[in-house]
Amino acid sequence: MAIEINNLSHIYNKETVMEKTAVHDITLTIQDGEKVGIIGHTGSGKSTLVQHLNGLLKPHSGSVTVNGIDTKSKEIKELRKIVGMVFQYPEHQLFEETVYKDIAFGLKKQYEFTQEEMDVRIRAAALAMSISDELMEKSPFELSGGQKRRVAIAGVLVTDPRILVLDEPTAGLDPRGRDELFQSLEEINRTKNTTIIIVSHSMEEVAGFANRILVMNKGTVAMDTTPDKAFEDVDLLESMGLSAPQVTYMARAISGVIKDFPTRIHTVEAMVKELMKVVKHP
Repeated sequence: MAIEINNLSHIYNKETVMEKTAVHDITLTIQDGEKVGIIGHTGSGKSTLVQHLNGLLKPHSGSVTVNGIDTKSKEIKELRKIVGMVFQYPEHQLFEETVYKDIAFGLKKQYEFTQEEMDVRIRAAALAMSISDELMEKSPFELSGGQKRRVAIAGVLVTDPRILVLDEPTAGLDPRGRDELFQSLEEINRTKNTTIIIVSHSMEEVAGFANRILVMNKGTVAMDTTPDKAFEDVDLLESMGLSAPQVTYMARAISGVIKDFPTRIHTVEAMVKELMKVVKHP
């Protein structure tokens, strides 16, 4: 169920004095089960790019095809069953009396299931996001920020999308909430081979989660590579208004003091591992 993007361009306010090219001539393919992180400075085209994946935006030129469906076609309902989109602060859209009903809402609108079939899907989505049975009968407004975020994402997962797109999924969450969310996303990717695409300003989060990184700059894909290679070229990132994860800078500083200390470190876990080696073999 690959995503095929060919020569995609999108222009806001076309043929007006406010005309702005948001993305220009983008070509790439995303395969099943990939974990893709999209990073870039504000205004680089990240959100515009992902909003083409479920037909929220249409290409002005080029094409976007998902599982053989052209996003400019009339098969928009089918497309949105395949691509689940989670926007920033999705918990602001919670409104039902209970968590259970909120998760069920998207299912009722798009599908015709028996109550038993719906219940199975709702509880599976809740389990995937580590939402306990106890929480299911609570009002969503009684929950913590992290719990609300997981409920909102479960409301997208209940339709069983093959592709999940999240725009700044950890915005406003505390460290515990961020960790729990990424643990759930890792499990979904591992057990269901769901393609997960994350737009983020956090280099640390992208480095720890993604196995592929797209670096956006001025509406184009400036880099399409692995986290190791993306964060290795710190000077290039900084020229685009970005930075490497903080632990990468720390590793560079340590390498100036400790001979042969690796500089390709982009996660806290990797840093701890290397420091433990130093402690054991000073």
